[in-house]
Amino acid sequence: MDQVNAQPHARQKGLPFALQQEEKKLSKKEREAVCRDAVWLRDKNKSRATGRKLSRKGKGLDDRGEVHHCDKRSTHPETKYDTSVQLLLSKREHALAEAVCPNKPSLALLEIVGPADRALPQTFIWHDKDGNELRRRSE
Repeated sequence: MDQVNAQPHARQKGLPFALQQEEKKLSKKEREAVCRDAVWLRDKNKSRATGRKLSRKGKGLDDRGEVHHCDKRSTHPETKYDTSVQLLLSKREHALAEAVCPNKPSLALLEIVGPADRALPQTFIWHDKDGNELRRRSE
């Protein structure tokens, strides 16, 4: 019996899996927050599409700001935390940038054209449901 008790317990390598997952989630949330904060700071709390002042907790579609990933995170996971492919838009503009024109699916309702580095000046083109240009604004 003494020999059984004398054997050392199996040593754990690092944190248990459940704690590793929790730590990974926390660091993911932290990285997302740092990235969002950097975009808000760079874009000076203003919509890049309209230049309108935005709030993080605004109630309206045109007052609340959201960080838009110009490269889809699902197809470009490596750019998830890359602020050079992100810009600040209002909640409405963000929805338009994500939506395609119903009658011309090759275009977004809000098209963003410009250098791949989204920190540089961009051109924003609003389209109607048929893909006709409604207006254009360049920074």
